[in-house]
Amino acid sequence: MKTSNNRFSIILIIYLAAIFALVHTSEATCVNQAVYDQCSSLGNSQLNACYAKPNDFPCQCTAMKALRNCYLQCPDDLDITNQGTAYQTAVDQVCSYASQQQTTSSPSAPTQPAMPAGPTNPTTPTTSTNSPQSPSNQPSSTPSSTQSGTKSSANSNNNERQIFFAVILSIAALIVV
Repeated sequence: MKTSNNRFSIILIIYLAAIFALVHTSEATCVNQAVYDQCSSLGNSQLNACYAKPNDFPCQCTAMKALRNCYLQCPDDLDITNQGTAYQTAVDQVCSYASQQQTTSSPSAPTQPAMPAGPTNPTTPTTSTNSPQSPSNQPSSTPSSTQSGTKSSANSNNNERQIFFAVILSIAALIVV
């Protein structure tokens, strides 16, 4: 009986160690979170000022490019990096409208000064299905401090995998005993 108790104790200790090793997750957080938040706040203010002038796509393009560069402040945070990648589509769309607008009319300078920006984010432009004449051309996704608090699906999937392995280990420990 004493041998089975020792065996059970050893398995229990190994099992608990495995669970603690699997449950411990290290979520990446932005080292430059304050800079990112300030950049996003200023960029959103600039973009909102552009939205006050209907169909001023050159202004919106400039503001959105500045906002896109805010995402570059957090290359170590997968959530923010993924948001920046998704935001690139809206930037490409609005800047395409701006290009069309500038070739058909005289170019207009943005009323808001461009924010200082880091290096550009190289991604392939996508084609848009909306026309520049549509009444509501505001992109649905702009960076905000609330988005930086959300988990990406990659982090959620990682947590689910860790829980799954912890359950499998507990079942295996019960079978061995």
